[in-house]
Amino acid sequence: MGGCDGQGCDKQETLGPYDLAATKWQGTNKCRSKNVECTDLCKCEAVRCKNRAISLAQNMQMKLEVKEEVSWGIDTATALNLLFLLPLDMPVALKQEFVEHKLVFAIQQQGIDGFDIRKALDFLQVDLPRFTPQDKELAILMKKGI
Repeated sequence: MGGCDGQGCDKQETLGPYDLAATKWQGTNKCRSKNVECTDLCKCEAVRCKNRAISLAQNMQMKLEVKEEVSWGIDTATALNLLFLLPLDMPVALKQEFVEHKLVFAIQQQGIDGFDIRKALDFLQVDLPRFTPQDKELAILMKKGI
């Protein structure tokens, strides 16, 4: 693999966000769009490239740069299954927004019970300014589908 033209990997902002529905990174960098890191075959400079964190062992230091906390997330397969529970006529971008931002936030609020998505869906129905009436409807719909 590898072989990018050196474009789009010198800044974190240009690497692009991860597209959950397409299961790949969006952005202009050829390697990143194939879900791989840049390599020595690429035309980018290794010292400036932001797409080589694993191969260059660029780790953050615990307690200095990283705070350890109980945290929950959703793997790609589960996220895709959850997207399929949402209305077919709903735009994919809105589905992704709900799962990636609203649902993951609700999961994180469950602390050690974050493994139970049903509790997170119940939490989405609480009257908080960050949740819209549509979020609440989607939570109800999703819970029925589980």
